[in-house]
Amino acid sequence: MLEKWVDEAYYDFSDEMQKTLARWVRNKIDKDGIPPRLLHLMKQKDRQRKPLSQYTVPPPPALSRADFDPVLVRDPHKVITQYNEKELAQQLTLLTLHIHNHLLPCEFMGCKWLPNNAGHNAPNFRVYRDMINKVANWTIFAIVSQEDFDTRVQTVKKLYLVCEELRTMTNWDMLVAVHGGMSALPSTTLRNTHYAVENSEMGPLVRELKEILAHQGRSKLLFDYMAREPDTPQPVFPSIVVSLKQLEYMEEHPAEVDGQINFFRMSLEHSLIKHLLNAKGSILPYQPIPKLQAVFTLYKVKDMQDLISMAYRCEPPQNEAYYD
Repeated sequence: MLEKWVDEAYYDFSDEMQKTLARWVRNKIDKDGIPPRLLHLMKQKDRQRKPLSQYTVPPPPALSRADFDPVLVRDPHKVITQYNEKELAQQLTLLTLHIHNHLLPCEFMGCKWLPNNAGHNAPNFRVYRDMINKVANWTIFAIVSQEDFDTRVQTVKKLYLVCEELRTMTNWDMLVAVHGGMSALPSTTLRNTHYAVENSEMGPLVRELKEILAHQGRSKLLFDYMAREPDTPQPVFPSIVVSLKQLEYMEEHPAEVDGQINFFRMSLEHSLIKHLLNAKGSILPYQPIPKLQAVFTLYKVKDMQDLISMAYRCEPPQNEAYYD
């Protein structure tokens, strides 16, 4: 069983767990006379393994500099009006799959994603994290850059429709990013805008998504939704960013118990990481739109203070026309 595990999932082990496993095998060979095939297999895998720093996420296959449209990147209103919600959700899902295909299980072990964990490297996870931040930041910019009230209301409505499409596509990763942008401080200062949207035909969808994504996407209801099987066979993209606390909690348990490998912790980590990377290698039936993918790939994150200033220009704090 261990031979099968090492042969098929050796790169899933964290560095700490690999050392523990190697030491355990050596002790077993010395004490119980187990054939050294397992140790030989581990050495072979070690020779094949490249440092994490050598793994990088390449640009999306459909993207090239020739497809870069600076006008679309500068003006999110053109993106919102030029593409419908289904096209936006499909391109975000294609980008999500591209990054998921390059994420390595070992990047989710040893808390490599923590900023202060400088001794470890998780290059592909950093690309994933940056994309989530870009999409959330772009969503804020798309809203606060529209100074006209009616245009801003229509923008927020369109973004909620994008969220609904992402939910239909079971892309919880990007759903959390887009909705997170609409729920972030610069956006939430636009009280009149959100009041108008919630009291429109979009109200039921707005309230439903708020309930699912409460507490910054860390509610039990969201995890229940992500664990459900989709009605039709399709890839599922659980939100990795909201699952990191679970992985961090698992890392608090010792790798060894009384000198023995803690296989319970290993199995929990393996199950969760397998769930998070469920969509790796999937094929999506969506046609790439390179210019739209370039918007999110090449977008430069705006400073949060600048976004707040833009929001205050749209709706000064004392402007509460919709409130008693």
